Amino acid sequence: MQTFIYTVLIVSQFLSIEAAKYTCHKSYCKEYLIRNDCRPLDEPCLDFIENNNRSGTVYTDVHPCGCCNVCLEDINEDDYCTQGTLALVPPYQVCGAGLTCKSNQTTDYFQCSEDPDVPCIQERKLYKESLRNIIEKPFCDGDGNYFPFKCNVNQSCFCVNDIGERIFGELPYNNFIKGMPSACQCSRFHDQLKKSALGFKRPSLIARCTDDGGFDPLQCFEENCYCVEPTFGYYVSGPYNMTALYNNYKSLPCFNYTIHHTNTYLHDCERPFYELHRQMNHLQANGFDFEVERLMKKILKLPKCDPNGWYPPNNGEGKCMDKYNEKVLESNAGTSSCNCPRTAKLLEKSEPPTCIKGDYNEKCQDPTTGLFDIKCLLATVTKE
Repeated sequence: MQTFIYTVLIVSQFLSIEAAKYTCHKSYCKEYLIRNDCRPLDEPCLDFIENNNRSGTVYTDVHPCGCCNVCLEDINEDDYCTQGTLALVPPYQVCGAGLTCKSNQTTDYFQCSEDPDVPCIQERKLYKESLRNIIEKPFCDGDGNYFPFKCNVNQSCFCVNDIGERIFGELPYNNFIKGMPSACQCSRFHDQLKKSALGFKRPSLIARCTDDGGFDPLQCFEENCYCVEPTFGYYVSGPYNMTALYNNYKSLPCFNYTIHHTNTYLHDCERPFYELHRQMNHLQANGFDFEVERLMKKILKLPKCDPNGWYPPNNGEGKCMDKYNEKVLESNAGTSSCNCPRTAKLLEKSEPPTCIKGDYNEKCQDPTTGLFDIKCLLATVTKE
């Protein structure tokens, strides 16, 4: 059974050595693929990957460890479909984005249909090809929720939650086909945790993300580190006790110089938080609860690091900063989110957006998130 790392990340002892015996190790799939060939993806999915023409959906196969991918051809709206059961053979088709296989009360047949009141479905219905040079047509899942990303053409793609709100994570548009569809899951986990009953009432150690919203392949909690699969955070290997390894992070199989830079795990923004958290756990274990409350107050005053472990865009003093909190991107930002200067930094060698006081400035564009309003765009395009 695959173990999702984020289901047990809240405390440092989130994985036991015994649990590792029952997970799908990376080596298992390597051995499986030596003995078995994966079926090539069918044309509908290749067309989406190569030409952004969606007519099929890639899923993990039914094998318990999901070592291969399979392509299910999309069924169009009003076409007939079948609701499968475990007793039936695996399907080769599935209702397309935003469609669900429902019973037609008039004919008693099952057909692919959509709920017109769902926001993602509404946006898809409103979308016109005249907007193709401004924004991508929204992608919806089978429940009508937004896929994890929205894209501004020739600029960047943002991670969004299931109701389409922008969350942490961004990737240049030119890289979106290759990267973003499999990213954003770590960012979504952070967003869901904030809204859950757990929330952040007590500071906790949680999964660290990469800049595009995926899981950092190296996850460390106090002395123990683990390697995880970067898309969904599946456990791969570990724990690695860093004291026993003399803190030689470079020796770990998932250490990545592009992400981790030096022979360390913690980024500058995280370091004070982790140190106070370590002290807090030690005091609590020894019964000094009154000291724990004092440290919690200190932690709450620290900068709220982004899910990638680096500094947030606005430094709290009205300045937009790079993620290292070193370079000033905008000096008169006030309370702006400063998302726009970060996008401009990301796209400085291509087509960066124009920002004013830390905000996006295009017509019909939300100044804080950078997302465009489809109704406004359609009205503008029609007038032109």
